[in-house]
Amino acid sequence: MVVGGVASAVSLVTSLMFLVGSYGTSGGLTLEGLGIIAGPPLTFVAGIGILRRWRWARFYLIALLIAVLAHNAAEIIRGPTPQKNFTSAEGVLTTVLASGAHYSIPLIALCAALLVKLLSVRVRSEFGASQGSGFFDAFKRKNWRVRHQGRDGVWYEEKHSGEWRQIDLNGVMIMGRAHHAIYFDSPEQWRAYPDWARERRDEIVARIKRALPEPDYEHHDAGEEKSPPPLPPPQLSATSHAASARPSAVGAVVASRRPDRDRVTPQQLAVVGVFIVIFLGLAAGMFWLVGDGLGKGVTRLPNKRASQSRGVSRDQEPVMFWFSISLYAAIGAGSSFAAVWFTSEGAKALRKFQTQSPATGDATPPNSRKPTAADLVPGSTYRVVIAFQDHGGVTHPIGETWRFLRQNFVPHGDGLTLFVEHDGREMQIPLQWRAEAQAAVIDGFAEYVSAV
Repeated sequence: MVVGGVASAVSLVTSLMFLVGSYGTSGGLTLEGLGIIAGPPLTFVAGIGILRRWRWARFYLIALLIAVLAHNAAEIIRGPTPQKNFTSAEGVLTTVLASGAHYSIPLIALCAALLVKLLSVRVRSEFGASQGSGFFDAFKRKNWRVRHQGRDGVWYEEKHSGEWRQIDLNGVMIMGRAHHAIYFDSPEQWRAYPDWARERRDEIVARIKRALPEPDYEHHDAGEEKSPPPLPPPQLSATSHAASARPSAVGAVVASRRPDRDRVTPQQLAVVGVFIVIFLGLAAGMFWLVGDGLGKGVTRLPNKRASQSRGVSRDQEPVMFWFSISLYAAIGAGSSFAAVWFTSEGAKALRKFQTQSPATGDATPPNSRKPTAADLVPGSTYRVVIAFQDHGGVTHPIGETWRFLRQNFVPHGDGLTLFVEHDGREMQIPLQWRAEAQAAVIDGFAEYVSAV
């Protein structure tokens, strides 16, 4: 997307060259010229489509990679061409300089790797391709599929009587080895699903796990996850050794992933610094070319072909001169923006690195907060001492007593559900960890309940 956006400036200048009939355009619009004009803008839009998981963007990128591989293969087969001297039909002695085969082994390897990735089962599933366990399953007709919706959403679909029916899944984009986490409802919650899916939970969950496999996806099954281990002592106290404003006890999901995801390491800071230096150097070089060209009135035509890499005069070839200057300026501006962005992100990471604790990587000092609703101890009994209302609108009055069983935290909606036993039956207390909802209740839960 970035390359397409920067190269779109070249497309604009090339279009203007054809409109005014500039030097080098007398032969008309060739296939190569059409590619220069239309390719970068289309690639830029396709880059946005890749982020938005548009299916046509994936097919376009596959076609582009195949075209690049085919071009490089043709160059390898053709090999270098010797110098040729001949007399044209107009009687002009013409010389075509020798040139080598223009191909790049690293580019070939990169395109091949990207092509394999785009054809993989995981990537095809993200773009709504047919699901299966292998590449050729994409060509088989199936009556079910798993598809992405926007950045976080995921849904499962089945075809019944010629119509696709779907159920929405809880999904969220995360950082780390896995790029998405999928949360499956418990068997009790699953009973609220449509009739065609209600009694087939295990089958559907297995299909989804096969279509969105680990380690690229994290699977969190409410029917399989165990409650977090008890935290002694079995009552809410005034201090806590948790290391964040939202404790890692909000479920095994957050607890197992938070340290690796949030911790800033010296290696990460070093990589950011290297990128800053690279982009600053590239920007300085491009702006130097712009200044030198404007000062002397002559610049170099950016082309790797020996027969076309030459000096361009502002007075003799104004369009080609300004085309070259515009290209250098666009690359310099893009590199400057990247350097500024990396510097900003690096400053944030450095501040976090300087404040995080050595053991956990969390920036919050220990013993600095009161326990929350996520610190309840499984198996312990609690009594409500200040009435509160949960996310479902149910009021829990003073004196209500229950035994805490387990909890479930869904990052996608900041939902924290407490499973308790009240009067011999299991009951849910849904809460939402947002300021406009029950964040105050969750953060100050030690004031609302007391251990029995």
